[in-house]
Amino acid sequence: MGLEGKHKLEELPLLIIKSMYLALHRIEMYGIEHSVSKQSIKATIKLIRELFEYAPSFTLSRLGEEMLFDKIPLERTYFTDRFVKDFDDFGIHSITFHRKMTDDEFISFLKFLVRAPGKKLERYDIDVYLDELRITSIEVDRVKYVAVTGDVDEQREAEKMLTDILSRHPDVIERLLRKAEQSDVIDDDIISQFMSGVSLDTEEYDAVSILNAIVKESGLMDKDDEELSETDKELKRLFEIIQEKLSEERKKEFLDKVEKITDEITTKGDVTTELLEKEFTLTELSWMQSVNELFQQAIQNEWGPQIEYQFRSFLERLFARGEPDKAIAISEQLFDLYDSTGAYWVVDAMKDVIEEAYNTGDDSIFLALLGDMLNKKETSSPDIPHFGIITAALVFFASLLLVARKYSAIYRILLTYDKLVGKDPTISVITDFETFITGLSSPENVQHLLSSISDDLSSYDLQLQEIVKKMDGEVLTQIIIDELGSRKPSFVATAANILKTHEITAKKYIEKYVNDIEGLQRSDSGYMINTEQLRRTMSIFSLAIRLDKEFALPLIIKSSSDRDIRVKKHLFFLLMYYPVERVGDIIEALFLESSTEFQSEVIENIVSKPTPVKDYYLRELFLHFPKLRIKILQSLRSFKNEYVKKFLLDILDQWIIYIDPLPEPAFRKLLKALIRDFDAFSDDHEVRKALKRFRSEWKTEGIVKESFSTFSRKKDEIMEAVDKVLRK
Repeated sequence: MGLEGKHKLEELPLLIIKSMYLALHRIEMYGIEHSVSKQSIKATIKLIRELFEYAPSFTLSRLGEEMLFDKIPLERTYFTDRFVKDFDDFGIHSITFHRKMTDDEFISFLKFLVRAPGKKLERYDIDVYLDELRITSIEVDRVKYVAVTGDVDEQREAEKMLTDILSRHPDVIERLLRKAEQSDVIDDDIISQFMSGVSLDTEEYDAVSILNAIVKESGLMDKDDEELSETDKELKRLFEIIQEKLSEERKKEFLDKVEKITDEITTKGDVTTELLEKEFTLTELSWMQSVNELFQQAIQNEWGPQIEYQFRSFLERLFARGEPDKAIAISEQLFDLYDSTGAYWVVDAMKDVIEEAYNTGDDSIFLALLGDMLNKKETSSPDIPHFGIITAALVFFASLLLVARKYSAIYRILLTYDKLVGKDPTISVITDFETFITGLSSPENVQHLLSSISDDLSSYDLQLQEIVKKMDGEVLTQIIIDELGSRKPSFVATAANILKTHEITAKKYIEKYVNDIEGLQRSDSGYMINTEQLRRTMSIFSLAIRLDKEFALPLIIKSSSDRDIRVKKHLFFLLMYYPVERVGDIIEALFLESSTEFQSEVIENIVSKPTPVKDYYLRELFLHFPKLRIKILQSLRSFKNEYVKKFLLDILDQWIIYIDPLPEPAFRKLLKALIRDFDAFSDDHEVRKALKRFRSEWKTEGIVKESFSTFSRKKDEIMEAVDKVLRK
């Protein structure tokens, strides 16, 4: 604030909008003649007069979702958002206030904007209304509607799309500029280089043709993958994906399968000598040879359920003795098979080996096999055929390790990959690492992760944080948001810890969910029909607060007018996480606008689970809304605890403050309700002492006579109520 209590010019527009909003809703609550309404109107006029000291007039207007003050956008707040809605409902574009405005003119203008039961909202009545009252100091401009011809500037739309693509690929723009300089072409509009030859003869712009122009101009189709940067690959992949979706005929061009290998291929080398050297018994050797025969069948007839069943039976017997060498020998045999045949069923067979090793319950076999895989990954050349098969195996290892909560083993895998990338950061190594991360982040594995974590924060350790940090943030966020619908509220804390490392992505999905809330399945009365949707909706706001309170606040305010009273109540209490000076007026307005059912539930929640912040708001409601006082006192009767006792004693101690603005019949009713609430505490020494002091004060009629001359002849009902409690 400035000198002498004056506000700065930049402060006044938001203050005026807030004050006007509160004045309108107090008029709706109490009527325009009530002292509370008059006081609010007076405060608004005072602010407007203060602004007139800076300028002879000012204009509030709407542009999209923003409010403008003399064409300058204002900060978006709860109150500006509500004014945008009011402007839309009344078809108002702008309101201009002139210095000559009188108080009566402003009050008459507010009367028109007030919403009341049974009042019909006419979007165009305001012009007639202002003319009839000869109000010239307040001017209202209607929304100008522009006729839509249906014509679409396809060239502009295509350029818009292309601009968006290029904005994400600055290196492409740099190459184009360099090419333009080399060819002495002076053209500020880079996009125009592509637009010639781009076909736009359909209703939608031809994205494929635009992308084709980019790819062709950049020469990406003429290069091998090794020559391409990561950006080049992304552009090329984007082009191929879109092109693939054009038609079935085009899909076939991209999905032609490699001709199936028909030549009979035998297993590379004779493994018998090698197995004997590793001290396998003849029985075990027989089993291994039987497994080899199964592999030969699979080469000729493909891997099927029957072969897989026999293979797993052999593995179970082979691993029964708990010797890790058997598992390692089988895995090496499978890698040799893949190198010689390229048979992709080797991946399924390798998963069987890993799972059977896991099922033995003997960590020595399982971890020895994992150690051998990591050693192979670290020492093998990326060019060998089975390098990618090891990655598929490690993904499956990670899946089982997530279920078993062995996070240190998964972290060990990640460290191996980090070491590989650091030592040999070639495209093939980086791509292989990305493949592992994609597999680790699969929906199935994320579900394994969540099922292994309890709702207790103590289960979230540092190694798990490092694992989560590497995972795909989008997959993780989508599944966690889905899980919120079936989990207890306590899961929100764990979800927030998991998503903290992917905060930007999480915020994006949370914001999208909040924007789409209105589209959820609802009953005619606005209640969400699906219980899971309701639970998810309530939890997602709590998650937003735990991630970033400042990010969450506008989302909570935006959704606070939700038609589902359960969501609305949840948001009401979430607002209490913020400082009173920031959200006090919003909470007050939200309570004021809500139904009787909502108000009762809020009061009962505060009393049954009191906190300092809730207590503050309950006292504010009791002080500022006289019509709610009896309702609050009635709600308190269901509870007998120290909080209720203290609240009632504080009210009794300051009773003159609460009855001062009330007419005589109303204050008697309030005091009788207050005394009645003490029934439950009639045996409490502190309560009895306070009631006797109150009785004495009324008996002497000292302070009573100063305020109400009618007290002396109406006091008997109050005194009788006090005596009734004291007699117990």
